[in-house]
Amino acid sequence: MTTEEGAVAKETWRGNDSWAAMHGMELIDFVEGCERQTSLEKQLVIQETTDAIYRSTQMGRVVRIN
Repeated sequence: MTTEEGAVAKETWRGNDSWAAMHGMELIDFVEGCERQTSLEKQLVIQETTDAIYRSTQMGRVVRIN
């Protein structure tokens, strides 16, 4: 998902909910057993991207995401 020029954008979720509304409902969704709008697979892609951002900052260069 990276190139020599930097990260390649990839949309993982699109919706109309605000950031606050989405995060305010996480606990309620969990307790009630509601299905998540973002799959575990997409959540892992987000985590992998976040980890790469931190790694890139620490190393001072672009890093590859597997």
